Amino acid sequence: MVAVPHLALENLSKTFRDGRGNRIEAVRNFSLRINHGEFVTLIGPSGCGKTTTLRMIAGVEEPDSGRILLDGAVVTAMSPQQRTMPMVFQSYALFPHMTVFDNISYGLRLRSMTRDVIAHDVALACQMVGLVGVEHRYPGELSGGQQQRVALARALVLKPQIILFDEPLSNLDPRLRTQTRTAIRRVQQLLGITIVYVTHDQSEALSLSDRVVIMQNGDIVQEGPPRQVYRDPVSPFVADFIGQANFLDGTITALTGTAVQVTIQDVDLTLPLDRCPPNVEIHSDVLVAVHPEALTISRDPGGGRIAGVIESTSFRGPLVEYVIACGSGWVTVVTPDREDQTAGLTEGVKVYLSLDHQAVRLFGTEP
Repeated sequence: MVAVPHLALENLSKTFRDGRGNRIEAVRNFSLRINHGEFVTLIGPSGCGKTTTLRMIAGVEEPDSGRILLDGAVVTAMSPQQRTMPMVFQSYALFPHMTVFDNISYGLRLRSMTRDVIAHDVALACQMVGLVGVEHRYPGELSGGQQQRVALARALVLKPQIILFDEPLSNLDPRLRTQTRTAIRRVQQLLGITIVYVTHDQSEALSLSDRVVIMQNGDIVQEGPPRQVYRDPVSPFVADFIGQANFLDGTITALTGTAVQVTIQDVDLTLPLDRCPPNVEIHSDVLVAVHPEALTISRDPGGGRIAGVIESTSFRGPLVEYVIACGSGWVTVVTPDREDQTAGLTEGVKVYLSLDHQAVRLFGTEP
């Protein structure tokens, strides 16, 4: 017997009109099943439909067609209040004239809970998100990270089964962003809450999620565990969006039952056959996708290495990023900042690149 998903979206579609009256399909026949306690992230570029999808789940937007089911019951026509799926926004949406305690307890007071219950539940929520000691401060007296934790505690105190997040960390600096997403994940795993999270930040999606759903033009183009999506993208779009892949032009020059030979700038590389698109033929042109960390720089021509010239270097703490001109294009390489590996690698130096064959993905060039 197939288990009933916690949240099911069935063929959701939503259309808007722009300022000229033109019809814009924000979401098209969107279907997704989310299990109890799962952390699912919707990710994609601006305008891909991820926030519209989240708003339909919350009940803020009404779908033109399709259904939303919670534990098998249709909730499409229910109001946001009836769905009990609190949403955490990037703007925090806190009441500036209320203390942290009053902001967090607001929903409980609307439910006419007793003072003792409110005090207990707010204290527990503050403990979970690291706000103990600041309950009597006002939002203006808090850092951005603390304000976002207040918004999270305000959602948690309602003991929801599902929490929705819409770009919640966009306004935070990198350090606070890392701390806050760690707190979100820890609390989610502790309580077993189902989370639907929207972001355009691939590092957030990869580090937080049980499953990543990549969207483009209102459709799902790929979904799966973060590691799988990163290592095995189904299209150049996904490879570029999740991991900022480099793309090199190649030609298939040989095929066997287990391997494929691809020529890139007169260099022959032999790759596992599962790195290749289906139905490929000898002499087919392909795009060779490889992530920046899967390229190794050397001053030694060696065998099977692609020649290039360093265009620029960028120091990034423990890492160094190189932009290298190869043929008619450029590739980005990221490598640990070790003296024995990076010495002498400056602008204008000729270098040779080797690829981690297990990290390479080939795509057909047909549209």
